[in-house]
This record gives sequence, C-alpha cells and structure tokens, in this order.
Amino acid sequence: MEYSNCRVHMNLIDINATVAGSSNGGAYPSDDEIQRVIAHTHAQGGLAIINHIPWSTRILERLGHARLPGHPSVKALVDWGIDGFEVINQATFDMPTLQFMRAHNSSHLLFMTGSDVHAPGKAYAWTVLKAPVFTKEAIMNEIRAGRTSYLFDPTGNRAGELPTYSPRYLALAPLAGAAEYIASFYDRYSGQYSFHGTHCQRDIVDVHSRSIGYLVMYIITAAVLTELARVLCQQIRFCVVRWWIKRRSNSTVAEPAQPV
Repeated sequence: MEYSNCRVHMNLIDINATVAGSSNGGAYPSDDEIQRVIAHTHAQGGLAIINHIPWSTRILERLGHARLPGHPSVKALVDWGIDGFEVINQATFDMPTLQFMRAHNSSHLLFMTGSDVHAPGKAYAWTVLKAPVFTKEAIMNEIRAGRTSYLFDPTGNRAGELPTYSPRYLALAPLAGAAEYIASFYDRYSGQYSFHGTHCQRDIVDVHSRSIGYLVMYIITAAVLTELARVLCQQIRFCVVRWWIKRRSNSTVAEPAQPV
C-alpha cells in the first residue's frame, strides 16, 4: 500500500488495512499524523518504507518550491520509527540517505530499491535477499530481519517489449497534434499532485501572447496568399481563354474560300 500526500510518500508493506488520512483532507498531514501512520502500520505487522527522497525534495524550478514541501528529514523519520528507505528509485541513487544510515550505524534500517514503481518500464535496481524458499513468508522474513542489499545498473535493463502504434492512434494523431499546438499557447505549472484531489503548489499559468499573435499573422498571411493565388489563377485562365479564342478567330479568317 502506498501512503502519499504533499509531505511524504511511503510504502506500507504487508498490511491489509485502511490507513486514515490527515485531519485536513489528507494532503498535508502533521508530524504526529505521520507518526501515527507508522505506528498503525507496525501494529498491523507491516513495514513502513520511505520512497525516493531525492525526487520528493527536488526543487521545481518554475514554482520555486520542493516537490513535497515540508518533507521530514531522514533523522526525524528514523526517530519516528521508520523501517527503511528506498535508496534507489529508477536511475537515482540516494547516496546522502545511504551515508546517513551507515554513519549512524542504523543496522536495523532496510535498504529497498525500486519499490515505488507505477508502470512497466526499464529496471535500474533490484532489492537482493536470500530466502530459503520462494514464498511470501520467506521473503518477508528476510526483509524483516534486515538482510537486504541491492544491485544497481544506471543504464537499466533492456525493455522487454517496445510499444507499437495502433491504426486508431494513427488516425487520431493529426487531431492530437493540432490540440498539442493549441496547448503550446500557454504553460500550466500545477506542481505535484497530492493524491487527494489537489496539488501541493498553486497553479501558475503563463500565456504566450506572442505565439498567439504569430498564429493570427500566419492565418492572415495564408488568407492573403490564398486570395492572391486565386486572382492569379483567374488571370491565367482569362489569358489562356483569350489566346485560344484569338487563335480560333485567326484560323477561321485565314481559311481559303471553297470553289462553288
């Protein structure tokens, strides 16, 4: 189960229970509420793992804020009883968190990798453990005992299957391209989705009035060129018709009279 909001993303492993959100709708839980979620997970026999700290704390340049504002520090999370950290997410290696875990002799903390995956794609890291049998219970016993390590390949594995275009997609592609062109007239920066019906930052909309102005100019230019082409075609047609009539007339006048 994933517990996600505007402060933290956690995986709650090996539980089968509903976790209550925060009192303000779930988007911005307090420190106490996050601690209660961790304690509730432990009470259910589960493990609470923090996901992708570099991704969560990265500054969104256009918005000027971290993706998850107010993300708890690694030390605070350890003090709150977190069980481990996702030290590799996609191709990002969270070296600062790994160094903290080693510097503070946090042998009870789990190394997890690639645990926050939302769609099929390249794999860059694997959580490594040695279970005596390939069962859920045996695997969870190794994880609970902290006997985990990781493999990391920043190039990623080879994609198992490449996507293909369907005929329906190709038929609608020109319309989609037109819609994308219209969408290029503005940029909307919504920030990170909270997973609770809102966003973690306020929306910023930049309208590109210059692009709209150029579009109007292109339309006017196209209309003028079309009209010029129409007039030119009419003139050419008129000249051709006059030439043909004149040629016919000259041919008739030059024809000799037939004897009676």
